[in-house]
Amino acid sequence: MGALIWVVIAPALPVQAQDRDEDKKAATPARCLTTGQDTPVSGSGIAPARAAATADRGPQDNGFPPPARLDDHGQPLAPPPEPPRPRAGPSQCVKACEAGYVLDAQQQWCRRSSSKVIHIDVPTELKPAGVGAPFAFKRQGKLKGQAAYKSKEENKNIHRLDPAKLLPWQGRVRVRVLGGDGKPLAGQAVKLTQTVEEDSGSHPKSKHTGPRPLGALFQGKTELRANQQGEVVTTLRSDAQGQIPLFFSAPEFAGIHRLKAECVQPGCNSSEGVVTVKVPNLEPYTPATGMAQLIGGRNEKHEQRHHLTRQSIKNLETMIEAMNKFGWKAVGVNDAALPWGGLFDISGEWWPSHFDHGAGTAVDLSTRDILPKTKAAVYNDQCVKSDDPNTLNRRLPSTKILWHAGPPNDVEHLHVYLEGVAPNGVEQKCRDKGGWVKLAETRKTTATGQAKAATEQAERQVKPAKAKAKPAKKEGTP
Repeated sequence: MGALIWVVIAPALPVQAQDRDEDKKAATPARCLTTGQDTPVSGSGIAPARAAATADRGPQDNGFPPPARLDDHGQPLAPPPEPPRPRAGPSQCVKACEAGYVLDAQQQWCRRSSSKVIHIDVPTELKPAGVGAPFAFKRQGKLKGQAAYKSKEENKNIHRLDPAKLLPWQGRVRVRVLGGDGKPLAGQAVKLTQTVEEDSGSHPKSKHTGPRPLGALFQGKTELRANQQGEVVTTLRSDAQGQIPLFFSAPEFAGIHRLKAECVQPGCNSSEGVVTVKVPNLEPYTPATGMAQLIGGRNEKHEQRHHLTRQSIKNLETMIEAMNKFGWKAVGVNDAALPWGGLFDISGEWWPSHFDHGAGTAVDLSTRDILPKTKAAVYNDQCVKSDDPNTLNRRLPSTKILWHAGPPNDVEHLHVYLEGVAPNGVEQKCRDKGGWVKLAETRKTTATGQAKAATEQAERQVKPAKAKAKPAKKEGTP
């Protein structure tokens, strides 16, 4: 007679999300330690506790109890003592989770840290725009050959980028979006925001007006538009590799810039990268007592403005020593560079100015109260070719002087290219823009002529009117 078999099929219970393997996993001990570390038995490769447990056990268990061990009188021996077992208390075990998971509060389960993880990789340090390569600066309200702009936003410097040939102020940015399992996620919408730290780069906010310029972000050769808060308005999405490749072009001002990436949809962390924009290795110049002195005008917007490269400091010291021998003492050392270099906006309005003070290789020397013949002697000693090895021309062959004219467009002073090049790398030549050498030649013969020359000099050194009232300088003027 056949047996009747009953089969009961129970309905499958729904699987809770938190119990699924991909969302909740048991934490596994990654490392447990005993009070004293086990050491292997010599020659066996087995720890002492394990060696004691396996020693003198005879043949393997065949399913029957092992025969009793008897002494010489046939009496059963006491069983051998149990070998010590390594113990690890809760405080001695370190539990670990896989990538994308974190331990819960009870330290028992690994749960997803986030359904998505975002990362941003940025260049850690870049030079300010215009240092190390040519850059087209706009000057207050105008670009050379163009009409005045209506606003500062229109007057913003234009960045251009060639991915195949990045400039010293440009670097690569990469945003990555990963799932909780560490695999790349394609098509993820990402929000990108750029900010700049207040007061960074020695530009105190309290002494500046207007919005501070940010860097430019590019996708390929196309610049990404951003709003006033620095948020990129273009929708960015990750590619098949879960990445968004971008480029960052630093502004002309030194400072600390932050790029923050976050997913548009919830369930994602945020990631921030920091880009330091600076000219490296600038040092403060300290004049020798009696030979030179640091000077500046009223209401300076930048207190720390006498920084130079080490080579420029050496060249300046050599030049000041020679100037003292011509009777020029003490030499008034005016603006050089800010501690991190970059564009030096004299007015504190974020307008391009002091174009050639961005790399720590140039300095302004005051000519006030110095006789024309003395100034002309220093200029000729540096700028006229000579066979005398003691002249500045032979001692500092690369150094060049730009002798500025006076009002109405300028204040007379010596702008010295201590290493012979502008910040953008263009070589410079000596230039006497005010015709001062010729004036000194015509006045040097008589005391009356010298006095007249000194009077004319004082009149030409009167500070011109405010920048808004004077005609704009030509582009590229230091």
